[in-house]
Amino acid sequence: MKINGRGHCGQITYQALVDPARVAICHCTDRQSLTGTAYRVSVPARIDDLTLQTGRPAVYTWLATPSVRDRAAALVRPRRHREPRGSA
Repeated sequence: MKINGRGHCGQITYQALVDPARVAICHCTDRQSLTGTAYRVSVPARIDDLTLQTGRPAVYTWLATPSVRDRAAALVRPRRHREPRGSA
């Protein structure tokens, strides 16, 4: 499935191919504060299936509360960092 999205700042936009069966939601209070809603929806995309449309990524640091960090660590597999295609 083809999706369009943007980063939190609104300056970075992208297109990606994703598997709708991999969609996940989180309802922790940190995500509620970030989105202003009851849930945050996300779906992973393979780096080869992601195309940046506008903007240039920068380092983004989010410090979760300890309980959220512990739950997230149990749910998320570590990923290798790769520079997006087209970055200098």
